[in-house]
Amino acid sequence: MNPIALSCFYSDVFFRKSQLLLVGTADGQLSIYDASEFQSELHVCPTKLHLGVGRMPVRGFVPAMTITNDVVLWGSCGTSLFSLRGDLQVHSVIETSKTQRTINDDESVISCLCADKYVYLARHNNCTVEIWDGANSRYHGAIDCSYAIWTPDGDANEKCISPQMSVGDTFFVYSMAVQRSIALWVGLACGRIVAFDISSRKILLSLAVFPMHITALTLQRCTIGDGPKLILFALGSHFGDEINVEDAHSHIYAVDASLPYHVGSLKSHIATRARLISKMSKSCTA
Repeated sequence: MNPIALSCFYSDVFFRKSQLLLVGTADGQLSIYDASEFQSELHVCPTKLHLGVGRMPVRGFVPAMTITNDVVLWGSCGTSLFSLRGDLQVHSVIETSKTQRTINDDESVISCLCADKYVYLARHNNCTVEIWDGANSRYHGAIDCSYAIWTPDGDANEKCISPQMSVGDTFFVYSMAVQRSIALWVGLACGRIVAFDISSRKILLSLAVFPMHITALTLQRCTIGDGPKLILFALGSHFGDEINVEDAHSHIYAVDASLPYHVGSLKSHIATRARLISKMSKSCTA
């Protein structure tokens, strides 16, 4: 990757109510631009922060849902997490590579992240979501996403396997979004979206959406029908009659974020009915 290539960007209103643009590059530089200066004919001179080591790129910025120690933003650079305060100065840097046993540096690089009470991160070509306590800079456990495609018999679900990849590549994590204190949504390489319960880390819902990886996930509140609803938007690709990567067309898929709880209520209802039927059967035979 070209060291000056842009690797990510993020825009929001920060301190002093200024609209700022944050731009990350492949060599670990973070440039901060004031959006009001873009309309000026003068040369825009950004504030620059060096976050990386060597050729590690800055990957993604996510807002801190729970503001602790004045931290408003989280991001990643190579194998490190970093947090920014409201004045966009670096508050902390957490080195996460010590949890990895791989000797391949590329596979240790953080590829995507999201933040709630904890920071959730995934690495390049990895099926595990790591959970970090940003306030204490401590590793807090992990979620193995490979369980999402295994049957109760221990075999891989053929419907989850893309003909374009091996079984091992199928559960690589490509994207994530967190629903505050409720659910973690994960987009997998096989084109499946999986929702995990935040507290129990159990699977709430698994949806087959695209034939290949989910490029991006985002949660947005939209006004639909009777009122506002929280909608999960997924970006991925569809193919024609024959699966050919060159003929792929990008599509956006929308999911009602309350769907896992409708499914959970239905499962609970079915389980209750099963218990009642069992009791009635025993009463009739007694």
